[in-house]
Amino acid sequence: MTDRYFENRISSSEESVSNASREFWKQKIAELTERVGRNALSSLSPSKNTVYTGTAGIAYMFYRLAVSDEFKKDSATYLNRAIKVLAPRDGDFSSRRPNGFLSGDAGVNAVNAAIRHLTGDVTVAELYLKRFIDGGTTVDRESTVTSGQDELFVGRAGYLYGVLWLEKVFGRKIIPDQDIIDVCSKIVQSGREYSKK
Repeated sequence: MTDRYFENRISSSEESVSNASREFWKQKIAELTERVGRNALSSLSPSKNTVYTGTAGIAYMFYRLAVSDEFKKDSATYLNRAIKVLAPRDGDFSSRRPNGFLSGDAGVNAVNAAIRHLTGDVTVAELYLKRFIDGGTTVDRESTVTSGQDELFVGRAGYLYGVLWLEKVFGRKIIPDQDIIDVCSKIVQSGREYSKK
């Protein structure tokens, strides 16, 4: 039987990328993000304000560029673009998925908190962090066998991801360890109940 893969002939070391190539791709990224930022305000529905399909995802893209080593010198520009994209939908929350990270309000609140923290706007960062934490209180009240309640997109696993990410961003505990253990226990309990069905 033959091997079913292609050999990677490109070195994974940083030295393999020439400065000319690096600058070419940085320019392409800058052009693309400029276009995405321009189109974001006019083309995205307020009801789609999620990390997965909406403005929060675009803001997250700008955040990632702002913290990237390659784009550090343009960090303020990317953070300003992130805030500009999020501003019109600032109070837009679905309330249907308060603890969903990728497709719910938890992700929107987490991205807003991270961006505001990086810009030094402590008051607003803490407001979004509180919204994120408050959304997590629904985790224990939800049914354990409802479809999707444990997954990354709309459920408990996504909320836990958000907690871990925000702890890294803020450099401190976001929720007590016991709350994290309770959420993990709820996921295990839900899996056991679902497997019985």
